[in-house]
Amino acid sequence: MKNKSQPNKSLVSGYYVHPEDLVDAVKEIRKKELPIEDIFTPFPIHGLDELAGLKKSRIPTAGFIAGIIGAVSAFWFMTWIFTVDYPLVIGGKPYFSVPSFIPITFEVTILFASFAMVFGFLIKSRLGPGVKNRIYDEKITDNHFVVLLKGSSDSGLDAAQQTLSATGAMDVKIIDA
Repeated sequence: MKNKSQPNKSLVSGYYVHPEDLVDAVKEIRKKELPIEDIFTPFPIHGLDELAGLKKSRIPTAGFIAGIIGAVSAFWFMTWIFTVDYPLVIGGKPYFSVPSFIPITFEVTILFASFAMVFGFLIKSRLGPGVKNRIYDEKITDNHFVVLLKGSSDSGLDAAQQTLSATGAMDVKIIDA
């Protein structure tokens, strides 16, 4: 049941068959300054993020920071174990032997970075257990390229429909969100 105090938010979807048509449509939509809600593609289209005006993801930064934390904590932990907690001379090496710490440090760095990036992706994409994402249309998950435009008023919906039709969309639909 919808809340009556909130305005009715509608989306306009345009369906394209070829990626080139989608790219041309996004360029035209950006020229007309229509708000893009989302773009769905069956495979990645390089450069589409910049065309749609999306900000660069911070997931690689999270992975880098987590990797640094993993490397420092692994190196510190091995240093503490082999110099303070349980010092042993193994094969004539000194207690603090940096070359023998490198493989474990590298592996823990990769482990921390990969976990941070996976969980960052799941959080950013709103995926995971218990999350119910709306499926706007079954065609989106098959072989169609879809642009969703925001339309809050009747004139906004009409402008969005006209723009999508003019850019060669094979189908244009209004979806109540």
